[in-house]
Amino acid sequence: MQSVMSLPNAVEELTCDGSFDAVSFPGNGTPSAASGRPSFAARLQSASVGSKIPWRQLSVVAAITVGGLFVARVFSTVLESGVLPDNPTLHFLHQNMVTSVIGFGLAVYGCRVNRSLIAEQQRREHLGPYKLMRLIGSGGMGEVYLAEHELLKRRCAVKLIRSDKASNRKMLARFEREVKATAQLTHWNTVQVYDYGCTKNGTFYYAMEYLQGLNLRQLVDENGPLPPGRVIFILRQLCAALNEAALFGLVHRDIKPSNIFLTERGQMFDIAKLLDFGLVRPASFGTCPIRNVSRQLQGSPRFMCPEQAQGQKPDCRGDLYSLACVAYFLLAGHAPFEDDNPVMLVVAHASTPAKSFQEIGVAVPSDLSAVIMKCLNKNPDDRFQSPRDLQEALDLCDSSQEWTWRNAEHWWLDHPDDTHHLLGEHGSVSDTIPSVSAIASEPDETFVCNDRARNDSNG
Repeated sequence: MQSVMSLPNAVEELTCDGSFDAVSFPGNGTPSAASGRPSFAARLQSASVGSKIPWRQLSVVAAITVGGLFVARVFSTVLESGVLPDNPTLHFLHQNMVTSVIGFGLAVYGCRVNRSLIAEQQRREHLGPYKLMRLIGSGGMGEVYLAEHELLKRRCAVKLIRSDKASNRKMLARFEREVKATAQLTHWNTVQVYDYGCTKNGTFYYAMEYLQGLNLRQLVDENGPLPPGRVIFILRQLCAALNEAALFGLVHRDIKPSNIFLTERGQMFDIAKLLDFGLVRPASFGTCPIRNVSRQLQGSPRFMCPEQAQGQKPDCRGDLYSLACVAYFLLAGHAPFEDDNPVMLVVAHASTPAKSFQEIGVAVPSDLSAVIMKCLNKNPDDRFQSPRDLQEALDLCDSSQEWTWRNAEHWWLDHPDDTHHLLGEHGSVSDTIPSVSAIASEPDETFVCNDRARNDSNG
């Protein structure tokens, strides 16, 4: 079997599929910046303008001009022939005939164009029964919009696949896989999918529940590390969601702070929602030799499990490793391994033991620390064997009762700016739409990389 120490050379040869808009792995292992791209709304606007010369519009304007000159010439001929009586009004019309006819023609045509543009804009602001309201996020595959179902008047989030990706069969397969995997999961802590479709112009989309709040990356960045009780409170919910996925034979493979969202549901707070099943796959129990798959890499380098780092296909125990990395981040304020070079992060997950909380000087209860460090074992057999096992271990921690629904409610009502919720009338919570500036950037890019020479239809 290929040794782990030779992994950097293999990883350096990886290139990311540009269709996923992730950063690439140059030869020196330094990530290049993700290229900027216009939003869906900007593309809609630019589509109406276009870079081509509007020959049709120019032809109409030319026809109106020629028509105006022709009408003026005919009128002048008739007036000079003496058929019409000599009248000051006719002389005035004769002098301004060209301007009047051309101006009237352009006004009529302008009104028609304006009505067409308004109708086109309204059409483009709709996707099936959904009216797009505003952009609330973006990713490698596309944009996410706040939308409203026009009949139900229910707000939802509509995810669109980017038009430049629509012709990529792998991208469409990944998009459809994400929809189907999420749709069959009904747990409270998994984001719910309402609808999936394709418009007449070929735009693929799916509608899911609209969540307001903040992801775990934002939570730590804005408020610092979390208390142990709250971390357990969040982890237990995620274990329940992952347990359902495991029972369906699904592995998420991209668990990270930005893919876990805290929201409010039914006046219950700190509801953790698991997002983005774009890399989901049926579980593959056991391991396979690194030499057979060492040139495939998928996941987020700071939070990927050793099996992914070595090119293997993880089972649910790989998700538990990534979840433990998230717990480490919540408690310490940083992931178990930090490096600007993604290749070094991959190698660290594959070969370097994570430092304990005691070693990095972070005060964490010993029982909770032991649970997290067990999940961070390199060998899957040394971890908890299922999400339910991890959940039961968390229940036994002394800090498991330190954070309750009441604590969560108080925190949310004390932080309306962070969660984008405001206390409304009669004590109810009314939502506010976060501004574009409130949408956090993604520091943990998801890599979907394959060997240049391979044609991996599985993505």
